[in-house]
Amino acid sequence: VTQPHNTLSLVLDHSTFTEKTKSQTETWSPKMRKMITWLSPKPVGRIIAVLYVFAVLTSSLNAFSLQSKNPSKFWRRSSTERYAVSGPLKQVLKKPSKALSTIVEVSAPSLTVGDIDVRSMQIRKSNGSAIYTKDIETAKKLVMEQKSAQGDFPGPVPIIFEGDIEISHAVDSGISALIISQPFNYGSELSDVSVIYRIMCPEAIEEVLDIDQDANAFLIEFYSMEKFEEIVDKLPDGSIIIASVEIMQPENVEIELCKNLKNKKATSILMKEAIVGDNEDNEYLFFFH
Repeated sequence: VTQPHNTLSLVLDHSTFTEKTKSQTETWSPKMRKMITWLSPKPVGRIIAVLYVFAVLTSSLNAFSLQSKNPSKFWRRSSTERYAVSGPLKQVLKKPSKALSTIVEVSAPSLTVGDIDVRSMQIRKSNGSAIYTKDIETAKKLVMEQKSAQGDFPGPVPIIFEGDIEISHAVDSGISALIISQPFNYGSELSDVSVIYRIMCPEAIEEVLDIDQDANAFLIEFYSMEKFEEIVDKLPDGSIIIASVEIMQPENVEIELCKNLKNKKATSILMKEAIVGDNEDNEYLFFFH
């Protein structure tokens, strides 16, 4: 790369970094470039600029290393907030770049282990942000397959579970987050698993916040854009807002719907029943992204 003598040229290869790293560079790179341009005429300025880049990349590599060693633990809650989504999981569900995250539902309990492994890998390679399932056995298989991608690019994605089983069993499966409809005092049962609250009406938000004031992640079921906006207006500022969307609608109207949801503050899309075990699973994943 050739530039005027007073500009420091940097070539950064992002291909080995996780989604966290990429979204992080999107946040700081404009400021970094401005600082480098201002400092680069002076040798000391160049040294400071290079040290700054080195510090940021070292932090990113450390995060990548942690994910490689224990991908399930990597996505677990690390905040002092009781059940809030935080850390890398928060960055996946609410990207600093403001791009919509896609959560892919696997709804095919009859799939063999081999079939689940293939689809789990396809979700990862089609840039899916996370995987959602209501079947605990499927969740366990997905966790194991995602662990097998440690050290690869793209790396493991978090598994989100919702189901009527004991919380301790869900936590032991290795999931990263649990979706709950009725809030209660969980005590220590949740360990370091984050909670996402399913919301179907504005009144439910008050019920959640009465019990969990730190709640910051919500899965919204809605039947109209007006209802979605009504619910969003009641959510705490800075919330992770996941919109539940039916896929494979006539004329692919869900694509336009997702664009509208993004404009209405949605941070993530749950692709309902995107993986059902038929031949269209993989084709639709890559089409949607």
